[in-house]
Amino acid sequence: MNTLLLLPVVCLSYLLGSFPSGILVARLFKKSDPRIHNSGHTGGLNSARGGGLVVGLLVTMLDLSKGAAAVWLAGRLSTSLMSIPLAGTFVVIGHNWPVWLRFSGGMGLATGAGAMGGQSLWVVVGALFLLGIYRLLIRHTPRAVIATMITWPTVLLFMPIPASTQLLAIGACLAIAIRHLGDWNRVYR
Repeated sequence: MNTLLLLPVVCLSYLLGSFPSGILVARLFKKSDPRIHNSGHTGGLNSARGGGLVVGLLVTMLDLSKGAAAVWLAGRLSTSLMSIPLAGTFVVIGHNWPVWLRFSGGMGLATGAGAMGGQSLWVVVGALFLLGIYRLLIRHTPRAVIATMITWPTVLLFMPIPASTQLLAIGACLAIAIRHLGDWNRVYR
């Protein structure tokens, strides 16, 4: 019976992730569209570039909230082991490839952090620490993110955390890594 609710969990999570917070906050504050700045993505960093720190922080908070809300809702809709990992993965997929923006959205870091933080805050802190190390070593953000997203779920396999959290990390990290592949050769100013 609970397995029947997995399809609504997936659809709801994708649609929640697709909510174009960067675009809507920019319009609300009468700031420029974040897609015209630097990387062309819709997340908090580009929103801050086009609208200032307050706009960037608000977009980041909304993106974090999307991830946390999807995981929270999945836990209420279904008791299936797969509901939370699917919700966390699909909220990131929706954020990265939103149907409303012709499948070109953000990069998924804040949304993924919100989804994983809803299960375990230390998982997010550990991933950020690892990202910081890779960023210092690699000195190229998308490549450092990809390295982190490949390494971190592997590390988590050896940690005493629930299987649903491990599966969530694998799915969300894979979606984030795939999204960052497009910026592999991007030169940042």
